[in-house]
Amino acid sequence: EGDDSFTVVPNLSYTVLVPDPVAVPVQILVQGGGPGGSDRVLVDDSALPANAPRLYNVSYLSGNNQHDTGEINAQDNSGGPNQGNFLFGLTYEGVEQVQMVGSGDDTLNVFDDGANNTWSLAAGPTVVLESGRVQIDDRAPVDFESFRRVKLENRGGVDRFEVSPDRLPAIVQSGNTSFAVEYVVVGSDTAGLLRDVLAIE
Repeated sequence: EGDDSFTVVPNLSYTVLVPDPVAVPVQILVQGGGPGGSDRVLVDDSALPANAPRLYNVSYLSGNNQHDTGEINAQDNSGGPNQGNFLFGLTYEGVEQVQMVGSGDDTLNVFDDGANNTWSLAAGPTVVLESGRVQIDDRAPVDFESFRRVKLENRGGVDRFEVSPDRLPAIVQSGNTSFAVEYVVVGSDTAGLLRDVLAIE
């Protein structure tokens, strides 16, 4: 109970040796308080070097109507021999706010639960710098900053994406280089007459 903040600071491997010398990715479970609180999970990747890009996936669980429950996992995205390797996984329950801080070279994917949903993408609150915010219906919002690429993907159902570009993060710093932030919206190829809608507001 109460309003709690949980911070995860990834390192370069984030594995445990079980049994030695086999490396097993860490699995983290964060359990917040009851509904209606303001528990927060912060994943802060900003201390990692810019040459160690990662892919972060935030997913709402299919068939789970709990609005404060989801999963976060990280994969190597360096393009080298470890490309795609699973680095760590985090499941959260009873958490009303998710915040993600990248290293300037990371990618963030957000996936829905496969139902009919309304997404919003707009400016968010300050985490370290100005952030963007993704929210699906009344589920826990995902605030993000310092990501080079942000993708919103519908995994099923008929969805509406509402994008407010004003004050969305537009430039990201990676080392001594600045890049434009790339935003991608991926709809679902559903059968029938209904289609996903993208609205720029």
